[in-house]
Amino acid sequence: MFFVGQAWLKVAVLVFFLHFSIDFIRCQIEMKIFGSGGLNFHKTFAYLIGKRNDAGKPDNKILRTWFAINVTDQTAHLASLYAIVKLV
Repeated sequence: MFFVGQAWLKVAVLVFFLHFSIDFIRCQIEMKIFGSGGLNFHKTFAYLIGKRNDAGKPDNKILRTWFAINVTDQTAHLASLYAIVKLV
């Protein structure tokens, strides 16, 4: 019986708190780097797949920074889940 006791609820709250914290920090970093409007994902994706070729295209430094932020974000999520599994 998985629902016996409250251990599952404590783990769920911990996962929620860590996920929220990681995403909050990511948003703060992106706002500081890219401004309150952020990086326009739809225009950037359209440029990357070759559907846009306008003067507003993002430069490689911006794309590398955005990619690094995403890799760090996903790594933090996986590391937190791994740590929770090891603790439980």
